[in-house]
Amino acid sequence: MTKNEKNILLLVPVLIIGVFISVSNLSFFSILGITLFFFFILKFFFELGKTIEIRDLIIVIALIQWIIGPILKYHYSPHDIFYYMAVSEKEYMGFVFPASLFFIIGLYFPVFYRKTDSQTQLNKIYFLLNN
Repeated sequence: MTKNEKNILLLVPVLIIGVFISVSNLSFFSILGITLFFFFILKFFFELGKTIEIRDLIIVIALIQWIIGPILKYHYSPHDIFYYMAVSEKEYMGFVFPASLFFIIGLYFPVFYRKTDSQTQLNKIYFLLNN
């Protein structure tokens, strides 16, 4: 990632927080969730030509489902009788945002990481198949 892309990656979330705090009536965790979503969508698109980061793709899809979708539901069709949210936005985002943040931390910092040699793995498979 170039220096310009890194600057954009850091500047856009700060602008999003500033704009949403000043002009919207979203809860604080909703604003942080939108910021987290835009951070990872920009990170994914900046790295798209160089690599396809599966973790970023998982995170973007999860944030769309857990944060962006419910925010749209709370603000654009709150009185739907079939697909309603049973808890308030503040209560939902107070649970889901930290859970999403810890999910992201878990994806990027695995507890057990062991680098394996492919030849060792092939030898183990060969041994299992021949015995």
